[in-house]
Amino acid sequence: MRAAIAISFVLAVVLATLAAAEAAAWGTVVYDHSLLVRQRDECEPRGPHPDRGCDQCLPYAYMPLHPWNRIFCGDGTSDWCPWRWEDCDFCNGSCAIIYRKDPFRWVSVYADMGPVHSAIEDCQEWRWQTYGQGPLGPVSGAYAYGEELAWIPAHGRDYTDLPSDPVYQAELAAYTGEPARTLEAAWQYRVGLFAVMMESARSGADRAHYERAANLCAWYGIVRFAPPEDVDRMLEACGFPTQVSNWEWDDLTAIQEATCSAFLFADCWDPVDAATWGGIKKLFRDR
Repeated sequence: MRAAIAISFVLAVVLATLAAAEAAAWGTVVYDHSLLVRQRDECEPRGPHPDRGCDQCLPYAYMPLHPWNRIFCGDGTSDWCPWRWEDCDFCNGSCAIIYRKDPFRWVSVYADMGPVHSAIEDCQEWRWQTYGQGPLGPVSGAYAYGEELAWIPAHGRDYTDLPSDPVYQAELAAYTGEPARTLEAAWQYRVGLFAVMMESARSGADRAHYERAANLCAWYGIVRFAPPEDVDRMLEACGFPTQVSNWEWDDLTAIQEATCSAFLFADCWDPVDAATWGGIKKLFRDR
């Protein structure tokens, strides 16, 4: 009897731990840009600014805590589309586009995925929901689940061979957006690229390999570019450690060196080196 109770207790602890790990997770959502355009052109907008040219439901339904963390445009006090308002790519879901492959856009969520998913559901924007009625019939929502990620998978193999990896080369060739214009964008684009590569994984080992890269790049993006006062909160929300091991740092360096010459990133001039890491560690010492 005692053994059964002990086993039940251990199982409960394990399940609780798993639930906590799932609750602390970042990830991506993906939307079909062509469906957003159809919604704009064929359906009645449900948002408070129907003259803006695209639906305003999502920005109002989901308000991130910090601008760096925005998933949908807007800050609660201003209009959402003061520029390029006619482009639903900007207005209805793209403050944080990290990767694009027409007609799809991947959006990063460096926070709890739950409120984002709830906002999409409430706005009838999942692909399996009916968004509205158009002249030719129902128009579906535009969004679908992306990858939900947390922690950092174990090292499997090195990243030095990425330039000859056919999955990597195929996704680079399929990219249809502009190259990164800032260092922060370059690292966010890496996150998107590896998250998309996970979908093409041929095996569980391949998936873990690309997932590790996506998580490491997301971790680096947070500690390098997020406001210092937000770093701890964001790492915790994503299920990330506050510091990474030497092996993980070596993999980050290898990822940057193997990808930095690609047109999408073009950031070889800003290497991931020991000096950079020292500055990041200083952030933690100063808090």
